[in-house]
Amino acid sequence: LVAADVFNHRFYKLFQTDDLLSTILDRDDIFVFEVTNNMEDEQENDAVVLPVYFREKVGYRGYSTSTYMFGHPLLVSVPRAQLNWEALYEILLQRLRYVTAGGQR
Repeated sequence: LVAADVFNHRFYKLFQTDDLLSTILDRDDIFVFEVTNNMEDEQENDAVVLPVYFREKVGYRGYSTSTYMFGHPLLVSVPRAQLNWEALYEILLQRLRYVTAGGQR
């Protein structure tokens, strides 16, 4: 499990196992993610933990575009053998199915 402080749609801090509980403030938004490996010793693992952020591109009267972040970011474990665009796309679809399917699992 990995605990993270999320601020302004971004990871502000990823807590380590030796961090004190007193470092978490009342105003912090803490999320806990289940990952398949130990992020502190990634050399010995066959998976990589990737942060996933959500962005929307918005156009302004056809002149320019800008992006803004929304929602809460995710941490996703990806096997090293599947570090390619097609596999990553399928893994993200699987993780986000509850969002796109109206909460059905």
